[in-house]
Amino acid sequence: MRKLLSLGVPALVIAALLTGCTTDGKPVAHKPDTAALDTGRYSVDPLEPPVGTETTGHVLESARLAEAMLDPTEVDAALTHAPDASTIAPVPTPARAATVLADSVRSVLERHGMLAGCMVAGSDVVAGSHGVEVGKGRVLVALVLRFPDTAAAQQAATEIDTVDAALNPENVAVTVPGYPAAHSHWRPSVPTMAATLAQDDYVISLLIGHTSPDLAALTGLARKAFDAQTPLLRNFTPTPANRLAALPLDPDHMVRLMVPDAPDRWMYPGVVSISEHRAADWGTALSATGFSYGPRATMLFRGRKDGEVGSPPEAMVTNGFNAVFRYPDVVTAHQRIKKVQAADAADTTLRPTDPPAGVSDVSCYQNLTPDKVGMSNFICKIQFGRYTAIVMARDATGVRQRAAAQYGLLVNGG
Repeated sequence: MRKLLSLGVPALVIAALLTGCTTDGKPVAHKPDTAALDTGRYSVDPLEPPVGTETTGHVLESARLAEAMLDPTEVDAALTHAPDASTIAPVPTPARAATVLADSVRSVLERHGMLAGCMVAGSDVVAGSHGVEVGKGRVLVALVLRFPDTAAAQQAATEIDTVDAALNPENVAVTVPGYPAAHSHWRPSVPTMAATLAQDDYVISLLIGHTSPDLAALTGLARKAFDAQTPLLRNFTPTPANRLAALPLDPDHMVRLMVPDAPDRWMYPGVVSISEHRAADWGTALSATGFSYGPRATMLFRGRKDGEVGSPPEAMVTNGFNAVFRYPDVVTAHQRIKKVQAADAADTTLRPTDPPAGVSDVSCYQNLTPDKVGMSNFICKIQFGRYTAIVMARDATGVRQRAAAQYGLLVNGG
């Protein structure tokens, strides 16, 4: 019986199994009283999304494109770490793309009408406080940008490489095996290389780093990256450019389940740069909010978890340090939170604190190693139904109220 209970099987079902009896009627899950929760300023009633705009459409299309991005570990199995804070992020505008590419490339993207974009990155070493130092590890950053048509993409690819190569007189052109149409360059004394390829309405731009200026290794990694990315784009169905504004703000019913920044105010989709440095342009950290990732992008965001119990999450939404994950079923979500709680119990940088009253499957901690501005001083981790969530705040009262509100949203809207 204890084993069945540990799997989240309701007690009524266990009793029926033990006695052989059946009960007529439709079972109804227990629903906690969310009105009794101390949520401070926050509501436990999910908001209905407003109507999208052209601006939100570019972000949402970039999030859709995240489902068609290569997995760095399939290019090189060692690329399991992020070169900085971002493993995957939408780059919906030329301004955001220019934080990954050279600043001078922004005008190229604007001139050719860039519509959407996404980046994914991987490294074989853990990044330091200033990212991965050039020559200290293998790095791959892949950026996919969408343009209005094939001609615009081809011209943009040519100009991106030309503008970037002109930034240093030591840059020389190189060839990527199997991709004669790619535009590529490197400096023979520096273990990095840039490669750009037009494919239909898209531009694939790569930044590659190695531990030594080994041209064969650099171009070989570029070839593998193009091999991985090109078929994904062929299978991607883009939203027509004149329909971007019509993209729904919350098609997966995930954003409405997250505690918003301001009470009773919808979290519009957006992407901001949180980098304080740039290291060969792979030291870019982008923070996204207000939209959900699908299963592939969620996996790329989290990385492949060795020994993960059950199926991985099928969707996620983030807001700064906060996140909500949806799993395929309740059992998997419950197994996941139990594994997280066990790991947290062994983490000496986390000190247990009281969870909010009236909730279950919520664990809270004081974070002894928070971020520089203290946004992660206190942390709560939550599970309800097939959802798990993490919320953070500066103080214990704030995190308990946010956690209670997050729990209530999952109860009422999940």
